[in-house]
Formats: sequence, structure tokens, C-alpha cells
Amino acid sequence: MRCRINAGAFRGVSPVLGTTVLFALNTAALPIQSFQIRDSLGIRIVVNTEPAQAEAWSVAREPLAEIGVVAGDPAHELYRVVGAVVLSTGVVVVANGGSNDLRWYSPSGDHLRTVGATGGGPGEFRMLTTVFRFPGDSVAAFDVRARRLSVFDSTGEFVRSQQVPADAALRYPSLTHRFGDGTFLTVSGGMPIGDRGPTRVERLPFDVYRFTPDSDRVEVLARYPGLEVVIGPTSGISPDGTVPIGRNRRAFGRNTTIAGHADGWIVGDNAIPELQYWTRGGGLRTLARWRGEPRPTTRAEIEAYKITLVERYDDGARRRRMEAAWAAWPDPPSTKPYFGDEMHVDPTGNVWVREYIGPRERSNAWSLLDSSGVWLVEVVLPPHDRILAVGDDRVVVLHRTPLDVEIISVYEIERF
Repeated sequence: MRCRINAGAFRGVSPVLGTTVLFALNTAALPIQSFQIRDSLGIRIVVNTEPAQAEAWSVAREPLAEIGVVAGDPAHELYRVVGAVVLSTGVVVVANGGSNDLRWYSPSGDHLRTVGATGGGPGEFRMLTTVFRFPGDSVAAFDVRARRLSVFDSTGEFVRSQQVPADAALRYPSLTHRFGDGTFLTVSGGMPIGDRGPTRVERLPFDVYRFTPDSDRVEVLARYPGLEVVIGPTSGISPDGTVPIGRNRRAFGRNTTIAGHADGWIVGDNAIPELQYWTRGGGLRTLARWRGEPRPTTRAEIEAYKITLVERYDDGARRRRMEAAWAAWPDPPSTKPYFGDEMHVDPTGNVWVREYIGPRERSNAWSLLDSSGVWLVEVVLPPHDRILAVGDDRVVVLHRTPLDVEIISVYEIERF
């Protein structure tokens, strides 16, 4: 049994596009379900069998705000949105990667201010990749190419910047969370794996660091297995006319997701149905388990994955090379990952984890676990919508129109 907020409970009309938008309405009264908690050498282990949240949840029928237009006001034209944050006032700050700027929008969706641009000056970005909320409704944005964190106050005024040192270990650093002592949780890019040798499956390992701004100290906290890839033939072609060896994401492959949480972080390796809650000092404090048996992959799903992969290319020759490369790769896993690549932590410490979505699947379910590891409820959002941020009482989602226009909707979350 799964307790879900039903995404198909009603239909609301988008005031911007005039299109129908599906979203969650509410749950029926959820019975209190059992979960077990035990201690093992000082580590809290929570084994959830079903959601334990007794209250009904609801999401307003109409969005509080919609941001984005097919054409018109440039302040509402979005392209390559990389993130968003919700301030305590309900203001939404959007990181628009296509123009390397941050945009402040009122709780009703009115454009308030745009800061930043492409460049190397104060408050400018060369490649904007991450945005997160600082204390006092300040906003921090990270530029991975310049290796620089820029901080703005709640109104968008530039305050300061912090350079991440050119440490050889931090090849593609991403500052994603600020600990209570002012240090930062920093995630590196995947480490290089040799592309020579036989066709095989490997996981790209990555490190998690703590960065101390005052001293430029970079301390390794942990290493995790990351994205599962196939090392083998690709769709490209070498100058000598041969098919090169490269990396492609494995169909139904595993991955590990990291998110800052209070004064620590949470890691989820979706090869197992478990989240690990770590302290800032690198101590494991909680293991939360909330899923049952893995879902099997079917031949039809594997074929759909292959078709999706091949259809990314318009060129017929590349499509044929991709099909030939696929035939040379190892078979996909017999089961799907337990959950997907996306994870968010709301201001109350609830962890939102997206279930795994295969090719052409329309499901969009999110499991919510509280800060102690108890599985609260499962929320079902409209198909293909992606959560950008969760605030105290609202969720910010991104969806694309059939014309590939990015639209952001803000919905109120109500708890009873």
C-alpha cells in the first residue's frame, strides 16, 4: 500500500499559458503506519514499511504564481533554469543559466529585479550552476567556471564573493550548502576513468569536501560511487573514421545524490533503498530505509530506453552508430534503481526524494522523509514537472511546454 497525494484529483488552468495543469489535491486521512527504530553502535536505524503521516496534505487548486512566457517580456523569458530558492517572504529567486543572471519575483510572480550577467566582474557569472539560500534571506550563487561564490542580500544587492582555491582535487567544484560554522559542503565532479580497455560498466566516484573560506582549507569528508556508465563504443566518429570509445550513462543505471541537511548532509545511493544522514564532522547518525522490493526492468522498457537514446540524434549516420554501440554494450540491470537523481531538503528538514522515472513513464512521485528518517508521505506531481525548490509553505516546479518553453509554477502546500 502507498499513501499518495493524487496528482489527477483536479485540473487547474494556467493563467499564463491558458493550458490545463494537473497537480496534487489532497490525501484521504492517512492511517498511522508502523515503522521500527533501533540503535546500532550509536547509529539510528529507521525501517519504514509505509508512510506514517496522519495529517491530510493539500495543494491549492490554482498556482500562487507563474513565471515564464512563450514570448514577450524578457524578464519572464526563461532559458536553462538551473535552480531557485524561496525566501521567507514568499519571494522566489530564479537562477537563469542561459543568461547567467538571478531574477527576483514577488509571491504573485511579478518581476522585481534582475542581477548579474555573463562576465567576470563582481556579481557576474561565467557559468551559473547553483543557487541556495543563506541566513537572513541572503542568496548565494555559485559559478563553477570561475570557481566563485557570490552572495546577494534579500533585495538582490551584491554583498561579497568568495573564491574557491584551484585545488587539484576539486576539478569541478560545486558549493551546495552552508554549515552552521560558516564552512561549505562542496561536491566535486566525477573523477576520470580510463576509456581504454574492454567494454565494461563502471561507476564514476566523486568526493565530498568541506571548504573553509577564511583559510581556503579543503578537507575531504567522504568518497562515494557516482553515476554508472558504460565504457565502450559511442555514436561519434574519430578523425580516422573509427568509432571512438567513450562514456554513456547506463540504461537504468545507479547513481548517488547528495543534499545539505541542517548541519550535515544526506546521501542516497539508489542501488539500495536507503538514505544516510551524516553530521558536519563526518559521523553517520541515521540510516533511513523506506522501500521494498526493486521494480524489474522489462524488455519493452529497455527497448524504449534505446529508442529514446537513438532519437536524440537528427543525423541518420549517428543514429546507426548509436544503435551499433548499444548492441555492443552490456545488458542493462534487471531491476530499476530504487529512486531517482533528485533530492531536496525543505526549511523544516523534510527530505524530498523523487522516485525513479524510466523512459516514457509518466509517474512523478516524491517520497518525503523527516529529519529523523521517518517516511511521512508520498506526493505525486504532474508528469514531467521538476521541483526546483521547496519553501516553508510552497513548492516551486519547472515544466516545459510542447515548444520547449520553460515555465515555473509556485503552489501553496497546506498541512492540517
